[in-house]
Amino acid sequence: MEARVYSRAALIFTMSDFLRRSFIEDFGIPADRLVTVHCGPNIPVPELDHGMEVSLMARRRSCSWDAISSAKGALQLLEAFADVRARVPDARLVMVGGGRMAQQMEPRPGVEFVGFLSRDTEAGRRRMDSAYRGAHVFCIPTRFEPFGTSFVEAMMYGLPCVGPAAWAVPEIIDDGITGLLTPPGDHGGLVQALTRLLQDRTEARRMGDAARTRALERFAWTSLMQRMSAGLASVVAAAT
Repeated sequence: MEARVYSRAALIFTMSDFLRRSFIEDFGIPADRLVTVHCGPNIPVPELDHGMEVSLMARRRSCSWDAISSAKGALQLLEAFADVRARVPDARLVMVGGGRMAQQMEPRPGVEFVGFLSRDTEAGRRRMDSAYRGAHVFCIPTRFEPFGTSFVEAMMYGLPCVGPAAWAVPEIIDDGITGLLTPPGDHGGLVQALTRLLQDRTEARRMGDAARTRALERFAWTSLMQRMSAGLASVVAAAT
């Protein structure tokens, strides 16, 4: 049924080049009927107070993470963080999401299980904003990712991101520029990447600034709409 729907579409917008290749290879859609537009954040673009950020980061080093689930690499992150904390004793890990799974997690040194936060409530929005602003690094060692909106949100907050060098993640994180990519499932690589950014605040700030610039230029909704408008204009022109 999917193939029939796609075959009748004059143009298909995809969230990543990774998905675009899937349409070509798995459904046989001609490449000229596919346009990658990426995806924007689910939040307004935050205003940043760099003076406050330096103070918060100096008081506590932390990694903010988006969802406690096996698909997002929760256990891998927890295992990696135990080794990170051995190298960076004041490191903290704030894990957001997971619902009842978060409530069932045993307490771990330096780890805060926030649980599910709803952006439909003022309290949820404030707590999520606080988690982003209080972080030094953002990490999702996801095991599969067709895009990764949470990375974009973190970048909007000026955070360097750590993620796997696979699927659509390299389209978001520019390795060594806006964050660090590690081989999927590589425990040692993840520990090294997180430790590097938590220990070197200057490098983390440089990458975070570059991440925000990249997010505003490439993943803001205005940029997406321009790419979509250009694609639609070509379809209209071909039909007239």
